[in-house]
Formats: sequence, C-alpha cells, structure tokens
Amino acid sequence: MKSPEKERTERGASPWGLEILWVLYRLLGLRALHVGARAVGLCVWLFSPTVRRRAPRPAKVLHFTCSLADKLVVMAEGAHLPRVSLRPSPDADRFVADVAAKTGVFVLSSHVGTIEVLAALPGNETIFHAWMEFTRTSVFNAFYLRHAKRSRVRIHPISAFGPETVFFAGDALDRGECLVMAGDRGFGRKVRVPFGPGSTELPAGAFRFAHVLEHPVYFVACVATGDGAYEAVVRRLAADTPAGLAAQYAAALWEVSRQYPDQVFQWN
Repeated sequence: MKSPEKERTERGASPWGLEILWVLYRLLGLRALHVGARAVGLCVWLFSPTVRRRAPRPAKVLHFTCSLADKLVVMAEGAHLPRVSLRPSPDADRFVADVAAKTGVFVLSSHVGTIEVLAALPGNETIFHAWMEFTRTSVFNAFYLRHAKRSRVRIHPISAFGPETVFFAGDALDRGECLVMAGDRGFGRKVRVPFGPGSTELPAGAFRFAHVLEHPVYFVACVATGDGAYEAVVRRLAADTPAGLAAQYAAALWEVSRQYPDQVFQWN
C-alpha cells in the first residue's frame, strides 16, 4: 500500500500510462508525445479537485505534463530536444567554459522548469549524476531505469547518501562530470535565508555538500520557452560558506520563479 506521502506526490502516475506515452513517442515523434501529455494533464486538472486546488490555472499542469514528456525523452533515451539553449550571460559563458574544460561542476537545481533537459544541450557530452528521492517518485524513476540505455543521466537515490557518496562525487567531478541536486526540496536540517520580501527555509545538506567538494557551483533552471524549446538560466554561486551559497541560491530562485510562475513545480 502506498504511503500518504507517495500517494500525494505520485497521484495519477501509472507505469502503463508512461509506457503508452513512450510508445506514442517512438511511433509518432515528440510533437505527438506533447499532444498526449497535454491531454493527460487536462484530464487530471478537470477531474481532480486536489490538483485544481494546488494549481487553479490549468497552464501550470499543462506545463508540467509537457515537461515530464521531455524529461522522459532526455533521461530515457538521451535524445536532443529541438531547441535547448543558454540564456546569454557572463555566468552562462563561464559555465560553458567549465564544462568544456572538464572542470567538474556542481549544479544546484530547483523545481522551477525541468533541469533534466540540461543534458540535451547541443554539443554537450557530459555525464550528469542526479540525486533524487526514489520513494517519492518511484513510478517515474522505475521508468527511467527500464529505458535508460543511451542516456548520459545517471540517477542515484538520495536515501543511499552517505560518507562514501562524497568520495564518489569527488571522483566524478575530477573526471569532469556534472553533479545535480535540488536545493529547494529535502529533509533534515534547514537553513533560513532571505527570499523576496520575506524568508524561506532550504535544505542545508545540499549546500554543505556543494561547499565541501570545492568545485564550481551553479544555480541552473531550464525553463520552457515554446513547444519543445527550453532556455537554461545560469547563475554562478561563489560564496565561501554553505549559508552564503544558500542565500545566493535563494536570490536566483526568487528571480526565476517570479518570471515563470506557471513553471514552479514545487508541489509541497
């Protein structure tokens, strides 16, 4: 029997539904997959009072289901989406240079947009290691593991995080690979930081992990700009302490969440 937490975070998620969408993609392509994902999202919004309460406007749910479709393609097959680009900025230029030089970068992601499509940037062949909560999204992650034959995205359960993870992560960064961890969702100790006109609490562990590894740290949010088109917003985080990284992260998160309110997929 599903736990209440799993039921809340995977409401409506069906292994067979994901497989049907995958067959649709393999037979008819990405555009047909988007049509199917939108149809599913609209039905969920129409017939689920809980979803309508959390997302009064259907645009958020439609963005979410389309982003899920693109995530399936990138993570399961390693395919490049039609258009994935970087928003021009000095920080984006530095990010590209660090990746090209195999410096090894730590990406603190968020639940704004769809970070997984970062692996589909044209010309990017970097291995991405992403730490996820398998217990909250086991249906989706089981799908990825069944189909991830050509993807450069490697997913790891956050529940297995331990001292050996630091050594594994350090070795991966030294090989020039990329680590990805969400900075806006997690358990355990929290750090309070300014957030817009108020304040919020963020999981302290992600920022301590990024700090101890001593590699370049970036905030990245990949936001949809059209049908199958994404833009990666990059901010370099260069504070000397975990709390400082958290404060810089919160400032970047506030900015992008205000710009793209329909792509804030933090359902907590």
